[in-house]
Amino acid sequence: MQTILVLTDFSDVALRAANYAIHLANQLHSKRIILLNAYQSPEPVSNIPVTPEIPVIQANPDELYKESTMQLDNLRSMLEPAAAGVTIDTMSDDDILEEAVKKLI
Repeated sequence: MQTILVLTDFSDVALRAANYAIHLANQLHSKRIILLNAYQSPEPVSNIPVTPEIPVIQANPDELYKESTMQLDNLRSMLEPAAAGVTIDTMSDDDILEEAVKKLI
């Protein structure tokens, strides 16, 4: 096994899975881990009545991407000390998880 794909949503469970992947990579002599975060930008809302009490919040896709890549960089920094000899790459994709994985593999 040359590369291990680790899906993350930055939860505690995902962090434990990423740590496990580091140990697994060391045992299997894998050379690369890819940390993947897939998120979905909300579709623009139209023809929906808006009331002052319930404002419509639109997330900026660029901001979502920046947040995802920042968290991926933080996660990589946390994992690198235990990942001697293993390259940790990151990927952030504005897509459905299944589609992001399909594109990657």
